[in-house]
Amino acid sequence: MYFYYTLSTVRIPVPNALKRSLTSLQITQFVVGGSLAALHLFVYFTPTTYLSGSLTEAAPSSSAPASISNHGMPVDVRAPGMVHCLSNPGEVWAVVANVIYLTPLT
Repeated sequence: MYFYYTLSTVRIPVPNALKRSLTSLQITQFVVGGSLAALHLFVYFTPTTYLSGSLTEAAPSSSAPASISNHGMPVDVRAPGMVHCLSNPGEVWAVVANVIYLTPLT
C-alpha cells in the first residue's frame, strides 16, 4: 500500500487493476480485522496451567465472590473455571473503540 502511495506521489502511473485490487484488499482487511476484534468481546475460556509435567485446570477460590486464578486472570465463580478473554475494562474499551473506528472506513 505504501509503495502505491509512493508511486502516486512521484507521479508514476499505476495500473487501474492494481488500484482496485489494493482497495479490495484493504476493505477485506478492515472487515476481517474488525470482525475478529469484535469476536473477542464474546470469548470465554477455561484456563489451564502447566504444572509438573501435566495440565491442570485453574480452579477458582470458593471463599470470595470473584477471585484470581493461579495465572493472574479474574475468574467468575458463577461459571466456575470460565475466564473472559479480555481481562479488564480497558481492553474491552480498546476493542470497542477499534471496531467503531473501523466501521465507517469499510
